[in-house]
Amino acid sequence: LFLSSVSGSATGTGAVAVKSGATLQGTGISTSTVTAESGSTVVAGNTLGTTLTVGTLNLADGASLSVLVNPTTSAANKLVATGTISLNGQLVLVKSIESPYQIGQSFKILTASSISGALSGISPATPGDGMAWDLSELNTTGTIKVTSVATALSKRLNATDLVVFPNPFTNEVTVKLPI
Repeated sequence: LFLSSVSGSATGTGAVAVKSGATLQGTGISTSTVTAESGSTVVAGNTLGTTLTVGTLNLADGASLSVLVNPTTSAANKLVATGTISLNGQLVLVKSIESPYQIGQSFKILTASSISGALSGISPATPGDGMAWDLSELNTTGTIKVTSVATALSKRLNATDLVVFPNPFTNEVTVKLPI
């Protein structure tokens, strides 16, 4: 179902069930409660920077919410609920251009009176090597961020393998590891 209305409700006043194998997408408005069942997909907007508006969204476990993002400009499509959003499915981030994500980027993808639940997964699983998705603000501001992760060394090092400078140091230290 493709929503393209700019006023009123493209789906009438009754509840909308997005069944397994079906997709709800577009830039329109539905004042209805939308329940995306397992195996279904909700696509926020259609071109970069557009919005899909619903009354309430219930994203069931096994359902997907797909959002278009631009890693260069941090622009993103958005799903807006005039009521609440319950997230229990998977978030799929689709790049509008092939460009790497950057640590510190954030994407505002949801707006609602309240956001609850926990995603069952994110695709892609990571934004890239040495990075992770930060969901700490997803249920409060509707924002997902790119953060860095610590990388473990794959071999045990001896103290003689490390070079620390300057030595002694006051506020900042650099550690050079062997390659």
